[in-house]
Amino acid sequence: MYGTAGLGALFLPLIILLIISLCCTSAFVELAVEKGHSGKTTTIWLLGIFGSVLAAGLYVAALPDRAGVPSSPSPKTVDDELPSL
Repeated sequence: MYGTAGLGALFLPLIILLIISLCCTSAFVELAVEKGHSGKTTTIWLLGIFGSVLAAGLYVAALPDRAGVPSSPSPKTVDDELPSL
């Protein structure tokens, strides 16, 4: 009755949504690597594919920044740390 035209109208948006989802997950993996978390890429891919892209984005946003963070200079003695009275 409906023919094969209904299948194309059903599967085409799903395929487009899958492609967009994979592209967003790839961008989140790149952001995680830029933040200095190269070991977390498998987790982000699994979240993006089997979970939700929103969950993968929130996971990446919650990761602390490890790359490019300068360490604060530590005081050499206690006298350098305390103000003079």
